[in-house]
Amino acid sequence: AEQKCKISTWCHRAQVIDGRLYITDLRSIFFDRTYAMARVLPILLTMQRFKVPDLDAVFSGTDYPIMDLPRDAGHMNRMYGPGQAVPPVFSPTANSVSLDLPWPDFSFFPPLGRCGKECTHPLKTPRWQLAHPQLLALGRKLAYHEKIDRAVFTGNMKTSPNRRTIFNQAEQHPELLFVNEVYIKTSPPSCFDIGEPNVTQGGVLVKRCGLSFEELCRYKYLLNVGSNGYANKLKYLFLTGSVVIWVRKDSLNYEFFEHHFVPGVHYASVDTVEEVPDMIRRLQADPAWAASIARTGQERMASLDVDEVAHYCYRMLQGYASLQKFKPKRDPRSWEVNCEDDLVRHYDRGHMLEQRYLTEDNSSCLRPPAPAAQLSAPGWGGTYNGTHPPCLSSHDLSAPAEVGVCTKGTPQYKASGWLDGPDWDMPDAYKGGALPDWTDEDPAKSGKGAKTMPWGTFS
Repeated sequence: AEQKCKISTWCHRAQVIDGRLYITDLRSIFFDRTYAMARVLPILLTMQRFKVPDLDAVFSGTDYPIMDLPRDAGHMNRMYGPGQAVPPVFSPTANSVSLDLPWPDFSFFPPLGRCGKECTHPLKTPRWQLAHPQLLALGRKLAYHEKIDRAVFTGNMKTSPNRRTIFNQAEQHPELLFVNEVYIKTSPPSCFDIGEPNVTQGGVLVKRCGLSFEELCRYKYLLNVGSNGYANKLKYLFLTGSVVIWVRKDSLNYEFFEHHFVPGVHYASVDTVEEVPDMIRRLQADPAWAASIARTGQERMASLDVDEVAHYCYRMLQGYASLQKFKPKRDPRSWEVNCEDDLVRHYDRGHMLEQRYLTEDNSSCLRPPAPAAQLSAPGWGGTYNGTHPPCLSSHDLSAPAEVGVCTKGTPQYKASGWLDGPDWDMPDAYKGGALPDWTDEDPAKSGKGAKTMPWGTFS
């Protein structure tokens, strides 16, 4: 499992032992650190609410499943090695051609701004325990019949051919659709605030303005068109009290909650984007059915508050632990997490995180310090002791600019690599398709990287 997930941009091994949480960084690419904490927080928050049994598991943080189902015996050998089963890995999405275990993605728990603002990160979405009640209340403020009679989509059009088709349809059918092309990491003005007529008349806008989730509540129909296999804004759309029209083509991957939503009951399903205009007309012709879908979809997502997310995580971890046939022992490569700020400090790199995301709130700790306790650096009540992710896990060594970044003395190391922690692994382990040499000792026991065998060793 460790070796397979090194092909991703984010992956860690987590151990729960006697109520303590230990993390081993396997992949923690340096340019993706803003959401580093979000990938560990589901476990931390679950442990705050439930007594999680001892376990040892691997968690991938990349958008797509990575534990592919083999096509045949030869493919099985090449992918996982002779006699090796497909290893269990928790991932943000799963699908029918992989065996990944669905787990909440990073967008549920983005960082909290140190300045007190909720959305001081690129995606600008609040953490789920804030977003869920806020958007649910906003979605309930406006009656369905008061909403604008258009389907709306806002986002990046370049990530999927389906999104480009939706854009073209809005150009042809402004009486049905409004598509607003915007790059989510920018901060454009509100389309409503600047008085854009297209917000009610339909059609298209390109990089002129944005639409908040509160503003999306004003429309009767919201389009869910996947990108990179899924769209993590789906959970927010259901809270708006509008009809979610879900394009199934290219929505190959699903999040952990999606099987709780039934087509025709909680959302309107279409197989392809070409069917969207006819679905809008069908919903317009039967407003009672449309209103029912909007209401039941919202009610279903209303039940998925942060406590229910944590309960899902607990049940998954409980079931996983019950199948383990060994007693977990602490990995010598690991570091301990007690509080959210332990994560911020560990994944910080040149003060890119601490200045923005330190919460300075020890109520997030599994074992909070006593009220009168004397706090001091480096942990300030947590368990942080100066660690950082290893250099090899933090860089893509196949990129020409990254060659030599983990070798002391090189210009690349002096410019960047010195910010990372010491390596325990070997560079060959990060080459695509490499398999572990099972004759070597397990790194989780030795604390050192195992030898690897290149792709194609087994046929």
